[in-house]
Amino acid sequence: RLRGSFQETCALFKLKTPYSLIRDVATRWNSTLDMVERALVLWEAITTWQEHNAKLIPAKYRVKRSHKSSYKRLVQLLKPLSDATLKFSHKSSPTIADVVGAFEELDVHYRAIEDDEDQPLAWREAARRAGAVCATYYGLADASTIYYLAVLLHPNLRTRFMRVMKWETGWIEKAKSTLEEVYEARYRTVETGPESQSQSQDQSSGDGRGKEKKKVESFVERQMQLAEVEAALPAPDIIAEWCNGSLPLVKGKMVDALSWWWDQKRIGSNHGGLTDLALDVFAAPAASVDVERLFSKAGHHITPLRHRLKAIKLGQMVTVGAWCRESWIPEGMLANYHFEKQRKKQELAKAKRARAAADTSAEGDEDAGPSKRSCLEDAAEG
Repeated sequence: RLRGSFQETCALFKLKTPYSLIRDVATRWNSTLDMVERALVLWEAITTWQEHNAKLIPAKYRVKRSHKSSYKRLVQLLKPLSDATLKFSHKSSPTIADVVGAFEELDVHYRAIEDDEDQPLAWREAARRAGAVCATYYGLADASTIYYLAVLLHPNLRTRFMRVMKWETGWIEKAKSTLEEVYEARYRTVETGPESQSQSQDQSSGDGRGKEKKKVESFVERQMQLAEVEAALPAPDIIAEWCNGSLPLVKGKMVDALSWWWDQKRIGSNHGGLTDLALDVFAAPAASVDVERLFSKAGHHITPLRHRLKAIKLGQMVTVGAWCRESWIPEGMLANYHFEKQRKKQELAKAKRARAAADTSAEGDEDAGPSKRSCLEDAAEG
């Protein structure tokens, strides 16, 4: 009855459907923002319905019309977090390239609100606390090698991004040294270019026989000299060339780092092994979204009492369910397995009953004693 009354009030104001409020759930991403945004959409109906049903809601819990500006400021604080989490989870498996720069965007947003003197002091303090929390989690990236590698290997970012974001010199040097250590330990390759055809050309003059002999000697000598020169030259600094170089990218547009490096691999541009390193980095998952989704699926099917299921059985059931949703299990495989299991069980039971019947028959023959015919035969012989 009360729900119908509220929906009628929403219809009178011709508000956008659905005419239902959203609850705030502690374990659900952005549920607070969703709740506030839905409240702003149905604001006129909420305040009007409360005014006409004042006895149902205590005064301290009522929403007043003057609260609307505060709700809008709350959306301003929470929207960047919603955008960040949406960026993390818009793919089935987000990679590290999808989250690079997210903390920087949050820091810039909250710092702008904190420095805005036109904002009320309470909201500036809220922005400061939000920025402090983000900074705490951002500081954890210092212990993550892959974040340094992702920033330096992203075609749009590299050291230029670090300087723009005002990273400390020590942070930049640590990132570069981390990249060099990983690259030198596992990925460096020596690329040799094709031999120049001009090396085989003979510029000497003379008679035919002497010219042929001179050509062979000149070729060998030049090859040996070239090898000595190459050995004396220092190895090219692939890391420095990449970090300080520039590529013809579309200005103002972030490329998909994984796709970009895969295109480099496809055309044969290995960058001295840097391409393989970048592919390994940007193919890495960025968050535990898959694990959290699996956990949520289990919560939808199993109550907190767990129906007396053991933890290992619950884990097996949820895992097989995830495999089925991803079509990793052939159709009919589980049904066939269950049928074969039941058939073997029935065969074992049948064999067990047959053995029991045979044992019972043998025991009965032993207890019955000699037959009448055998007794008569024994008497005749006697």
